[in-house]
Amino acid sequence: MHALLWWGKCFALMSSTTEKIKEKLSIVDIVGSYIPIEKSGANLKARCPFHNEKTPSFYISPDRGSYYCFGCGAKGDIFSFVQEFESIDFVGALKMLAERAGVPLDEFKKTEKSENSGILEALEEACVYFQNNLKTETEALLYLKNRGLLIQTVNTWRVGFSKNDWRTLKQYLKGKGFSEEILEKAGLIKKAEGKESYDRFRGRIMFPIFDSAGRVIGFSGRILKSENPDEAKYLNSPETPVFEKSKLLYGYNFAKKAIREAGFVVLVEGQMDLLMSHQAGVLNTVASSGTAFTEDQAEILKRGADTLVIAYDADKAGQNASLRAWQIALKNGLMVKVAELPEGSDPADEVKKDAENWKKKIEIAPDVVSYFVGIMKGKEIKEKDLILKEKVLPLVKSVKSSIDRSRIIDKISFEAGVSTQALLEELDTISEIDTEEKQDDLKKREDKFGALRKARLMRFYLESKKSPFKDEFEKLFFELLPEEQNFKVENEEEFHFESEMYYADSKDIETVAKELLYLLEEEVLKKELEKTMERIRILEKGTSQEEAQVELLKCQEISKKLSGLRKKYSYNL
Repeated sequence: MHALLWWGKCFALMSSTTEKIKEKLSIVDIVGSYIPIEKSGANLKARCPFHNEKTPSFYISPDRGSYYCFGCGAKGDIFSFVQEFESIDFVGALKMLAERAGVPLDEFKKTEKSENSGILEALEEACVYFQNNLKTETEALLYLKNRGLLIQTVNTWRVGFSKNDWRTLKQYLKGKGFSEEILEKAGLIKKAEGKESYDRFRGRIMFPIFDSAGRVIGFSGRILKSENPDEAKYLNSPETPVFEKSKLLYGYNFAKKAIREAGFVVLVEGQMDLLMSHQAGVLNTVASSGTAFTEDQAEILKRGADTLVIAYDADKAGQNASLRAWQIALKNGLMVKVAELPEGSDPADEVKKDAENWKKKIEIAPDVVSYFVGIMKGKEIKEKDLILKEKVLPLVKSVKSSIDRSRIIDKISFEAGVSTQALLEELDTISEIDTEEKQDDLKKREDKFGALRKARLMRFYLESKKSPFKDEFEKLFFELLPEEQNFKVENEEEFHFESEMYYADSKDIETVAKELLYLLEEEVLKKELEKTMERIRILEKGTSQEEAQVELLKCQEISKKLSGLRKKYSYNL
């Protein structure tokens, strides 16, 4: 009983908080702050940010404070939009929108009680603990200073240090009231069979990983010094209920605004590269953070930018990682550029040497094809051909748009001195690098008649607007199609938006409704006439002449009905 009362209080507070936020933030303001929108009748429309499309099918209703996409079925309110766009949970979206609306969450936080909230609290407390440790760790502070980081950067990004002890963090957090179960689920401690659990991170500089709402959801720890040569230089949090590596980009919470403003994003590999790039003023930088660039990460970036500048380390491992990142980015419709770094260097080194030169390298980064064409210059023909076959053409194969692909082929032809025909023939023999293919879940709507869906929408629209013409329309509609009385709307949100698309701007809704009924009955009668004529042809081939005569009379009746439709609906052409 006590639990039920607690959940009831929590739900009431959450409901009250969300309503306060909705009163201050409109769906138009929120969606419009992420993507370009345009007026479309009573609603607004845009190209859907949740699936690839060229023609806008994403509609926003200011009246209902909701959105719906006719392409992929995405729907909801400001909270679900921010959740999906930012790839965060509801509480994260609530935090972001509450801050934007100026609505305090203190009371809601007091009642919030879930496994995820416990994990997030433990991670936040661990972050504070690591930050405090760093203040007294001279060697770690010196390392960060020598790498070029300023103390302001260290503080902004909440960099910390994990002591080289086995259980100090565990003991500290248990003293704060966290259970070992929560600490293990948060990825902060590890269990050893038959032994006591211990701290996952030891003797490492700790870089907290944030979600889009700025909450700590994991860590990446860089070893400060080690006597074991096999020990990993970087150790990341494991997958947890709040941390999914493939869907996260380090620094995105700080970079997302700058990405949307600049229209492009800079992708680096490691935490130090990212911090130094931000310190240099390139605020639209994110890091793949030691993991391979993924389809999900490309989708997240594409929502705010159309161009990706890849600036991975200029060594063999970095080049291999770049190749896969280029493939995935191109396949997801991003334009790709390459920041050219001296061999053996990385972005952090480049920023430390000359921050202005780093900005220049980003500014003049060539597109990926021009980059490879540049590499081919001065090479022997055999080496050029190898670069074309192994590097360039697999990239071209990844480009979805045939128009973009054609332009790239023309450019390669001009720069490399190879005919477009030869390149196209070679392209046919090239296989793409294996990447996950995401298929849009396109909603297909099939009706018995072309006008039937519009009639259903009209009925729905008249009912939602409490039109006095509703009863007359339904009477005529059900006479025409009696079975429609049993029709149930499976997706009300879709019907709301689509009915408004068709009818919200109609000045004389009654005339529009009668015209629709006219067209619908005309279609029904024509199909009935067609079926009757077919039956007559079959009967005349046999010996059923009398039955054929009956069907002929039916045809005459249908024809009379067709000719009388204008009068029936007072519809004048």
